[in-house]
Amino acid sequence: MEELPKIYSENKIDFNSIKPDTKLTALREGLKNYYETYSITSNGFYEYFSKTNLKVTLTKIKGHSFLIKYFSSIIYIHLAFEQFLIEILETKSKLLSKISKNNFDLIKLLTNINTINLDNKQNINFSEALKRVIELIDNHDELDGNYQLDTKFHFIKTHYKTLKILSLLRNDIIHEGKTMLNRYIYELFFVNRLLPLIREFLNIQEQNDRMPLVERNLYCGKNVIDEIIKKPLLEKYDEISNYESIVINIKRINHFKELGRASYSNPLHMFENITDKKQIENIESSHNKKLRSDAELFVQFKQQTMGHYKVYTCPNCGTRTLTTYDFWQNLKNNKTRPETAECLVCKYTVNYNIGEPMDFGIMKDKIFEPIG
Repeated sequence: MEELPKIYSENKIDFNSIKPDTKLTALREGLKNYYETYSITSNGFYEYFSKTNLKVTLTKIKGHSFLIKYFSSIIYIHLAFEQFLIEILETKSKLLSKISKNNFDLIKLLTNINTINLDNKQNINFSEALKRVIELIDNHDELDGNYQLDTKFHFIKTHYKTLKILSLLRNDIIHEGKTMLNRYIYELFFVNRLLPLIREFLNIQEQNDRMPLVERNLYCGKNVIDEIIKKPLLEKYDEISNYESIVINIKRINHFKELGRASYSNPLHMFENITDKKQIENIESSHNKKLRSDAELFVQFKQQTMGHYKVYTCPNCGTRTLTTYDFWQNLKNNKTRPETAECLVCKYTVNYNIGEPMDFGIMKDKIFEPIG
């Protein structure tokens, strides 16, 4: 087996002690890139599909920004689950994650476990690891108790096809890098398949590990992943009768993707894993208060000098620093309407074209109401 040159092999550090671990760190980066595919689109949602009187067709949108986020979201989430599968196998035996056999016989392999030398053996690849985890699940009742997989991992079998698709998409990026899914199909894969898998994966992680790294608290009380997967996208996108409901759902998904994106850049402490009221008060006073006060002062400047209209409490960070601006005028009735809203603390940003946050239970007030 080919080895690293000495200068590299002798200068490695073990990061197994890092918390949260590498799989959760990779998952966060993948979700971050997925959330950043949020965009303030035109009312026709040209990035997803085009519509005529006869049919709906997927749009072949191109662009380096979306390309990089597409690549990164798939690769990082694949990495997280590759490490997860290896970790599952190693809870039983390192042999399961190291020994590669074409004709895999789980029972026979475990019977001869003490006769196999694992020195300098590399981990098996993703596909082999997935197959082996499924074998452990399928043979659960036949295995010795020492080798029975904890039933909390059995959800993997339900998502076997999703993990295979994820692997194929990742391999296509790494080995070819010439094609990518249409934007709507990419969204459908995440909403209908990948995020439900991620939800089950997160549910078995330690609360202190996954928060606030992966799932941050939002002032509006919503959970980004749960809200996105609540309403799956339709596979029959080409039927005219489905168009309006798909558009509404895409708007809804984009609203929560923006909340997810903004939550990762929120500089305030949102008290994840903290229930003690005194500790919350101390953090709010010592850390959050100055950031909120400075931003609230700057909001006054935005209103007085730059013509920003109303101020609202941000549904992401909970600071009263969400301002509306970027006016559009209707010449027929001489009314104007703010088109954009942005929070000065966490940079949460929404636009009139993707709908009112209130319509999706994110805010209590309409923010894009006509003026005059």
